[in-house]
Amino acid sequence: MSGNHDHGSHDHSTEVNSTNGQSAITTPPESFIIPSFTDFDRYNPNASYNKAPTFEFPLNVGLPLTRNFDFEDFVKTISGNDPLNLPDKSDLPFYPGIPALKSPNSYQWDSFPAGEAQQFLTVSVDIDKINVENTPLTGDGDLPVELEAISTSELTRPFTISTTVTPFNAGPIPHIHWAEDEWFIVLQGEVDSWVMSPTEEAYDLYEFPADENGDPSTPPEYNGPPALAKDQIQEFYFAHLTAGQAVFLPRGYGHAYRNASPTGEPLVFLTIWSRDIENGYPEGGIEEFFTLPEPRIGRFYDTSEDAAQYGSLYNKTIGSEDATSNQQRFVDYKNTFPDYYVAMSGNYGDFLESGGNWNPPLYKDYEAFPLTPPDYWNSDLENPWETDQSDPDADLYFPAPSPNAPSDSANFSTPFDPQIINRIYITLDNNSNAEQLQELLAEYTSATEAVTGNFYSEPYQDPNNPLSYFIVEYWNEYSDVDNFEKSQIYLDFIAEVDAIGTTSTTLDTINPIKDSSGDVTDITLVGRFQAKPDTREEMISILTTLQEKTLQEEGALIFEFYENSLVPNEWVLFQKYADGPSTTFHFSQSYFKEFDSEFGLLLVGNGVADGSAIFYVTDEPASSFYDFQKAGLNILTELFQSSPELTVSLETNESGILNVVNDAGTSGIGIVLSFSTDFLTDEPIEYGLFIVDDENGSIDGVNPDDDKYLDKVRERSSILLNTIDLEDLEGYREVFVETSQYYGFYQVTDGSIWDQSPEIEFSIGNENFFRSTNSNQIEFSFNEGLDLSAQLNGPVKGLNAQIGELQTQGINILDTSTLVNKNLTAESHLSINGDNEPTKIGFYAVVDAEGSIVDPDTGAIIEVGDPRYTEIVMSENFPKIYLDSPSDSDHVHDDSDHTHDDSDHTHDDDDTDHTHDGTENHVHGESEFTGGEFYAPFVTFTDSQEQPLTYFAYDEANPNDSKHFISLGENNFGIEDNLQDGDFNDLVLELEFEFTDPPFTVTHHPGGEDDELLNTPIYRFRTGDATYVYVGEQERQSILQNYPTFVDEGEAFKVATQTNDDLISIYRFRNEDLPGAYIYVGEEERQSILEDYPNFVDEGLAFYTYGADADKANDIFRFQTIPGSYMFVGDEERQSITQSNYGFTDQGIAFEALN
Repeated sequence: MSGNHDHGSHDHSTEVNSTNGQSAITTPPESFIIPSFTDFDRYNPNASYNKAPTFEFPLNVGLPLTRNFDFEDFVKTISGNDPLNLPDKSDLPFYPGIPALKSPNSYQWDSFPAGEAQQFLTVSVDIDKINVENTPLTGDGDLPVELEAISTSELTRPFTISTTVTPFNAGPIPHIHWAEDEWFIVLQGEVDSWVMSPTEEAYDLYEFPADENGDPSTPPEYNGPPALAKDQIQEFYFAHLTAGQAVFLPRGYGHAYRNASPTGEPLVFLTIWSRDIENGYPEGGIEEFFTLPEPRIGRFYDTSEDAAQYGSLYNKTIGSEDATSNQQRFVDYKNTFPDYYVAMSGNYGDFLESGGNWNPPLYKDYEAFPLTPPDYWNSDLENPWETDQSDPDADLYFPAPSPNAPSDSANFSTPFDPQIINRIYITLDNNSNAEQLQELLAEYTSATEAVTGNFYSEPYQDPNNPLSYFIVEYWNEYSDVDNFEKSQIYLDFIAEVDAIGTTSTTLDTINPIKDSSGDVTDITLVGRFQAKPDTREEMISILTTLQEKTLQEEGALIFEFYENSLVPNEWVLFQKYADGPSTTFHFSQSYFKEFDSEFGLLLVGNGVADGSAIFYVTDEPASSFYDFQKAGLNILTELFQSSPELTVSLETNESGILNVVNDAGTSGIGIVLSFSTDFLTDEPIEYGLFIVDDENGSIDGVNPDDDKYLDKVRERSSILLNTIDLEDLEGYREVFVETSQYYGFYQVTDGSIWDQSPEIEFSIGNENFFRSTNSNQIEFSFNEGLDLSAQLNGPVKGLNAQIGELQTQGINILDTSTLVNKNLTAESHLSINGDNEPTKIGFYAVVDAEGSIVDPDTGAIIEVGDPRYTEIVMSENFPKIYLDSPSDSDHVHDDSDHTHDDSDHTHDDDDTDHTHDGTENHVHGESEFTGGEFYAPFVTFTDSQEQPLTYFAYDEANPNDSKHFISLGENNFGIEDNLQDGDFNDLVLELEFEFTDPPFTVTHHPGGEDDELLNTPIYRFRTGDATYVYVGEQERQSILQNYPTFVDEGEAFKVATQTNDDLISIYRFRNEDLPGAYIYVGEEERQSILEDYPNFVDEGLAFYTYGADADKANDIFRFQTIPGSYMFVGDEERQSITQSNYGFTDQGIAFEALN
């Protein structure tokens, strides 16, 4: 796309370069040197620090049941650990989704110093050693505790698992595990963490960071093996993790973390430790330290809430018994850690060459600890903190990390999944295979460019060696290359090429920024150019001359040039220099300038400016970070699968009973069983699961043929879903099951198990029950065929399953009661299949699962069945959440009013959050829910008298106690209209929930999708008095060369050069009446300008980006500077303009881009 642009009295052109249909990426990825850490920075899916890998549990791996881990027993607010300033001990969100068991007085929660983690030991290297030799004690009574955990001591590589709960603003002191590899898997909240780079040399046993004299920084009372001094490191990498992500922390590498959830909610994650004893590291496990009875490092409580309250630094009075004992633990903590192969740091400065203090800078820092921690501590004194360095019996005091004293040595360019330049070198055995290779190259590069994540793949040939070929590829993420190299396309290509020659591959990681010291390790230059016809020999000559001279430069690492073997006259230059000064030196040499003047004349168009020369900052060693993390998570997967207790399988017997088993034959391992069906039935059929006691199906001694059996089944049943007569509907439900438990199935035709006399069939002893089973999956039916399937699905239940939990008990409502202080967005899909369309459909909050409500006028509790129930719920002052329905589907979208001379520019859009999919019977929409409530559905129809008739999920609230809602799976409802034909497919409502606000899971798009394309910079020039133009790189170069009166004001924002469904087109108009004045508008405003403002000349498509309400990038605001002239700025500049009273008119958000 191109266009001519008049800046007063001159012309030049702009162009978006493209190759093989792909837009050329002409700048390196977005930089993250020191992010400002707005919400956009923190949750930017393309920020390198947000790309930690997602951990996928093997489907057949479960977890031991965590004791007393529910909403009631979960951590409550603690003064100082609460940014929302809620009353102390207020409820906090709870949604980790792992299996748990209520077990009062089991005392399984361990409180750590600083309250940074309460760990429940579910898997131990040797639980008998802990319970017998080092019996831990309770925190409030000194009674012995027996920890309940499975043992891994017999495995080739034993490991430990804990469920870790960390209150807001807490986290451990920086430390190194000499012996253990460690992993985090985040389940809830978000964490800021810091890890050493894998390019640093690991600390080995008994190595401490060196102090200023080069001596090891040992604890004051260290009396272990001879301590060794280790060189300090340059920096820590920053990693921001959210639910579902994981990080590998290998032994010997320093790390720390802090709960930085902006809502103040607790951070929940699984911590796994393992020693590689086969390679010489000590036997045993880190839990031996955590459970020591003396010194009292660990104190065991019954719930995470009790443990957190004791461990907190904020809620204690200095000098109190709890405060003194908690502070004493810090001294013992550091002094004792080396005995268990851990080097505990006083702060980050111990590890860093640059020194410094506690933590790298964070998104938000909150209040400091209530009192400044003492420097010295003497436990023999009545007040141990009343001492100083002159006291020979005083120890240095080692407090928890303070959020108010940051270090500067944090690198935010953490290369979890960086962009990659991939070079494939090919050498043919002989020239007779050249034609065959050309065909292979054409097929391969064409197929590769269609792969998600590939920006381009192009083949070139060495003009001085016809047997030598070179493919250069630009990939959006390392994982894209990694996945592609497992594909049949790649494997077949390499195999076919290796049959006629040899191949080798080199990867360069594109480092998005300089390191924290401002240095650049490597600079790679990739230049792709189109030469004029008949210039080949001259091109080879000048490139060869430059190559010979360049490679004599000290900082020149690589200089290669190739011609495209498929596209005539296309060339590529590949160069690498050691650092920035080396690159500058090369470009300053007279021989380069001589080359440049000759080279430009050989190219098509306006010389070098028309080439898509790309400058990359690369760092080859940093690519090991991705490999490091990948290898670590592979080890973790192998650990899980090596445990006979954690690996689960399914078995069925001839009696129609399902048995959940593991190889060890042990009980208490929980795992998710996911049920699904797309089976159609003429009438509703309810399917359910229930627990039985043995292989015969008895429950509490009652056998299946007993009249009381149905009552017993009801006590232990879970409704899975109903099938109905509706195509394209897939029911789905997740439930927890446990090892060594037996389960039966039931189906109820045209009713529910909770009906007085249901038409029910049990799988047990049922000759019509049919099933097909492998170790991970069962398919079953009560008739011929396979109606439902159930598959093992790992140990973590999803958010939607948690919200739909009550539906398994026949209560067809939404349960967000544990999601306090959380906002949720529900994507809804309403299918209308009956003859009567609803006039209203939505949800209302109820006090309890039974459906009681509060009368807004009187405050009285109104129960279901009260004759006033419908009237109160449907009254105007009773709050409700309305979903989109056919009655409100027609909305007018007004054109905006635009003025490009004297008047204001305004938008008057009626934005809606729903769409129709092209048919009359489907409505899609989005609705907002506030967590912490039960929400019950309602639907209103019009009866034969044209009067509203409302139905609820509670039968007692409906006329004649009639049923109008059934569950079709998680948060999916079949609804019966007022015609009551009993098929429950008149309306089908499907809901899918996600968190609206952080902390939520940060996911980055696969390569080539929308956000990844917002990396083309747009520059701002001041063309006159309060007139501006915004241009791309090529047009910028042209302006710099030809229009010296224009003032280059730098990069304004980043946009895309190709579109998709989420991006909008932005067009450029030039004001003929005001030289140098331009406006950039979307399609609707463009049409208005074309119709009403002939003085504005349409100069065509400028770029693609997000619309004003996308909420996916930074807001870009439009100001009218003078009548007919406009400027576009980010929020910070907008604030400055507003405060400075320039007289500019703020016209609101124009679009979103990366600012």
